[in-house]
Amino acid sequence: RKYGNDATDLVVLDDDVLDYVMQQGDDAVEALARWSKEDLLAHGPALALRAKKDAEVLASIKKLTSSGPVDPKKLTKEQQALIEAIATNSTQYADNGQVVLGKWVDNSSGFVQTAQSTGSIHYNPHPDMWTMLGRLGEENQEEVAWLINKQVVQNGIDKGLPFEYTLNGIPTKNMLDEGNAVEAIFDGATDTEIKDILKVKSVPIRMKELIELKNAGYQYVFDESTNSYILMLP
Repeated sequence: RKYGNDATDLVVLDDDVLDYVMQQGDDAVEALARWSKEDLLAHGPALALRAKKDAEVLASIKKLTSSGPVDPKKLTKEQQALIEAIATNSTQYADNGQVVLGKWVDNSSGFVQTAQSTGSIHYNPHPDMWTMLGRLGEENQEEVAWLINKQVVQNGIDKGLPFEYTLNGIPTKNMLDEGNAVEAIFDGATDTEIKDILKVKSVPIRMKELIELKNAGYQYVFDESTNSYILMLP
């Protein structure tokens, strides 16, 4: 009754979960209500625990998109601070020991599944982030979204953390190309060569993350037991 039709999907959550979120404030309830009913059913308690941080993310994005023109190559100090805050509050299991990267599928598959099952650090932003960044225009939407993603990776690099690039979520038919692309990056492949290997028109975000790690001096080994690349500083 208090939060209106936008919060009707929240009725799928247990009373104690709802009570917890309401204690975090109206902004947390609103952020939680923006997840799909399917996500709330599958991950309700976990989403409730991060609702306050999600609310802070949405507030930071609102400030960023209303701060005036955003030039991704020449951010103001305020804009950079907002990007850092968004990245930090969109990082899950932030105090744990390794960062998991890979292909985005959904909240129950791909690299997110691997990260959640191992309690590992990973970037999994609120679903409204992309839509809200659309206020910047299509080109800046993509560039700023990457800057936030890149900041998450940089935070792990700054701490010298190990990274795991999982192949979870990669279709079997594409597995060979994916592995070839990963290894080509660490052999110094150009963007054009990476796109040719993957048969895509633009370099995927997950490959950009690996390029950042390669440029930071990380090296990899392949772990057959987990079907993933383990990346560490020498």
